Amino acid sequence: MTHKLFGRMLAAESFGADLRQAIRQICKAPAFSASVVLLLAAGFGISVAVFSVVRNVLLNSLPYNEPHRLIQIVSWWPKTGDQTHWSAPLRDAVDWKSSVPALQGLAIYRYNLANLTGSGPAESSYGLRVSANLMPMLGVRPQLGSWFSAEYDRPGSADVIMLSDDLWRRRFHAADRRLFSCWENDE
Repeated sequence: MTHKLFGRMLAAESFGADLRQAIRQICKAPAFSASVVLLLAAGFGISVAVFSVVRNVLLNSLPYNEPHRLIQIVSWWPKTGDQTHWSAPLRDAVDWKSSVPALQGLAIYRYNLANLTGSGPAESSYGLRVSANLMPMLGVRPQLGSWFSAEYDRPGSADVIMLSDDLWRRRFHAADRRLFSCWENDE
């Protein structure tokens, strides 16, 4: 029993001596010590940032209903070797839906650039042209207003938009009413 107590006392004395020596070295070279502390702090900060990104991007599930069942199909053009990184053309999507029984639902989208005019300065805005079933398929609910209906998917129907929360607050001051503005579509 006395050997264990004696060993602990020696360890405490050794630790105390090491601590005193470290304090003396810090006092002898304060610039070097400050740079070491800053370097360690930066290393810890970078480690935390990288972990946060990895956790949110790779480890957490996507904020959609049943994200493990979602897939994205892209088109590849054999003649040119180009691959589109957005949804396939409508005719391809219709063919896939009818010929692939495993597809329980199919929605399409493509990137779009529109110009917002009306009150305030004109503003270009990137968005997506989507089929009416995309938002319900993803489990996304509008905070205000209603879903797109299937009648808007028909050729020749009026364009309807869903604003992002940021655009709604910034441009329209979170107006709780229907918004009638002029959008010019660059197509």
